[in-house]
Amino acid sequence: MKTKIYSSLVILFISIQFIAQNSIVALHSTTNGVQYFKNTNPVIAAYNAAIAGDTIYIPGGSFANPPLYAKKLTIYGAGYFPIATVATLPTKLTGNFTISDEADGLHLEGVELPNGLSFSTNEAVNNVLIKRNRIHSDLNVAQNNGIQASENNYFVENIIYNIPNINNLINSYFINNIIENRVMNCVQLTFLNNLFLYNYHDYYSEYATIHNASSSLFKNNIFVKTSDGQINISPSSSSTWSHNVFCVLNPNLGFSPVAVDNYFDIPRPDLFVT
Repeated sequence: MKTKIYSSLVILFISIQFIAQNSIVALHSTTNGVQYFKNTNPVIAAYNAAIAGDTIYIPGGSFANPPLYAKKLTIYGAGYFPIATVATLPTKLTGNFTISDEADGLHLEGVELPNGLSFSTNEAVNNVLIKRNRIHSDLNVAQNNGIQASENNYFVENIIYNIPNINNLINSYFINNIIENRVMNCVQLTFLNNLFLYNYHDYYSEYATIHNASSSLFKNNIFVKTSDGQINISPSSSSTWSHNVFCVLNPNLGFSPVAVDNYFDIPRPDLFVT
């Protein structure tokens, strides 16, 4: 039995090494048909050959990103969850994943982003779908001029490490995400069914789970911060809080909040099965 298990492990290891060394990126185009890329940087090569509306399929392995995504593309990876990617390896895209306003409508799914994701500063990037990805670093949608705004973007079923600045994002949606750290500078956004894991214990507002939010909707979310008396939300204004779960008794919901049927002082062990 031990010999059989050892042989199986050897075969699996050899298979994984073969996949990693022979990664082929496929580009599907209704205009140019199907193209395959296998070189030092196959994702960059596929991107350079792509035109708006094309689809790129990326296998498991680690690949360099192009410096900027400026085309409306659909991009599928093999996934990031270890148990689900034993045979294929996770799809990792190294370097920051940066999206410009020329990539309106881009769809990104099933990849791991060790260096984060951002929209180009001071550009209006619209109708983007970021779904089922693992963002290890920051998610940023920032602006400095106060003129451009990115709208109608969806972040769905991702694991996101940190959201330090999304002040250039409005009328957009965060749905069914796990957010490990803080969310800062959000205006006119909707947060539905998210899990907020941030649990740093400090009384100052700059360490709040949601910092500087206004005119946003928070519905059916779970906030696991556990220290009673700690500030959870500050300094938010004119936001709606509906059917959220808080582990503290008196979270600060900001100025002029609309609070509807929220649950307070819920013991953290009662929230999760494991």
